[in-house]
Amino acid sequence: MALDFDPFELVAVAVAVWLTNSISNDGRSNWLEGILLVATYAVITRAFFFHPAPG
Repeated sequence: MALDFDPFELVAVAVAVWLTNSISNDGRSNWLEGILLVATYAVITRAFFFHPAPG
């Protein structure tokens, strides 16, 4: 498996990591933060679905 990522994939991973870090920074969570994480995951999956495959 090659670790050759295109910019779209790198941005998606960076956004997911940043959002997860900022939400879990205080060590506590509530239902609204959980919904925000699930919504972000849904947006990223839809973006990957409509993003054309390289090559």
